[in-house]
Amino acid sequence: MRDYADVSEIAQKLNVRNVLEGSLRRDGNRLRISAQLIDTRNGFHLWSETYDRELQDLFAMQDEITRAIVNALKIKLAVALPMHKKPNPEGYELDLKGRYFVNRREMKRAIDYFQQALAKDPTDALAYAGLSEAHVVEAVRLGSAPRDTMPKAKEAALHALAIDDALSEAHASLAYVTFFYDWDWPAAEREFKRAIELNPNNADASHWYSHYLMAQGRIEESLTQSKRALELSPFDALINSHLGWHYLYARQYDQALDQIQKTIEMDKRFEGTWLGLILEQKGKYAEAIAAFQKGVQPSSGGGSFATTGLAHAYAASGNREAAQRILAELQEQSKSNYVSSFNIAVIHAGLGQMDQAFAWLEKAYEERSAELVTLTTEPRFDTLRPDPRFTNLARRVGLVLQKR
Repeated sequence: MRDYADVSEIAQKLNVRNVLEGSLRRDGNRLRISAQLIDTRNGFHLWSETYDRELQDLFAMQDEITRAIVNALKIKLAVALPMHKKPNPEGYELDLKGRYFVNRREMKRAIDYFQQALAKDPTDALAYAGLSEAHVVEAVRLGSAPRDTMPKAKEAALHALAIDDALSEAHASLAYVTFFYDWDWPAAEREFKRAIELNPNNADASHWYSHYLMAQGRIEESLTQSKRALELSPFDALINSHLGWHYLYARQYDQALDQIQKTIEMDKRFEGTWLGLILEQKGKYAEAIAAFQKGVQPSSGGGSFATTGLAHAYAASGNREAAQRILAELQEQSKSNYVSSFNIAVIHAGLGQMDQAFAWLEKAYEERSAELVTLTTEPRFDTLRPDPRFTNLARRVGLVLQKR
């Protein structure tokens, strides 16, 4: 058992009064769950219990534990919580594995687990919602062609909602597609708000809603939502890193650097691309280039996003030859594999080649590049902002220009 000093420290970091601790052991189809609810002010155990059940009784056991905690805290629920169809235990385990690999950005494995869950239960709304999010991440972060993946994401999200319209994750998944692909800003915000209304503790919904708000230039609201996501999931390295990203887009570079350094303490993978973006904006080009070079390593998962960052940093530092070499490599790759035109435009902008940058941004618009939602907040496009072509493109995407 964790000692009281550790529990008190955790509670202080999370700003909570009570902490629920527990352990789970599995032996074949048998589960043993031990749980205790601790008052962090004095270490007093408000409630503790051990449950031995069959795996098939998992959800009944969850309900039983929830009722016991509510009674221990003497909570009276003011509203009825939405009831969801419970997936079978095997399917639920597959859903959890899928979510794990979504967070790890290993989409092939994530999609495989969600599809396995749906093979066991075609009415598993949670699996459809997870499948939708996996396809969104493929397009937004991993360089898949949006027109190949986003329609699949939307179809899966709508399947999830048809099965369970009260599922927060399903509304969040639809919000992602509507935001990143449809560019239907009012509809996206409605879905984000609905997801958070249904489950105020949905960290992913707050996280992605913060992206939406930043894209709309609602900077303080964006930072509030990003911090809210972090409160809900304080040890999620991805959410930690994205708060740093939002500070970057808000041009608060010192705060961004501080946040990304905290993230790196949790996960060394973020000492590459994310750190490079911030260091470049602080004018520390040599350090930024070193960070991006780490980001382009296969183990870092930075992909073309890191390669683009490296090329732009080379250009900004005056090493045009290195930037041009990477640009040529990406353009050659684009003949056989999808390379986001947005990324090509970033490099041209760094090289001061404005006409080429706008030409590639127009291609990004045609392919509905997900990154276009960051057009008006992306610092590397600040040199393009005075051009009327920039204003025109932003208007077509549905973005509002902010003063810089």
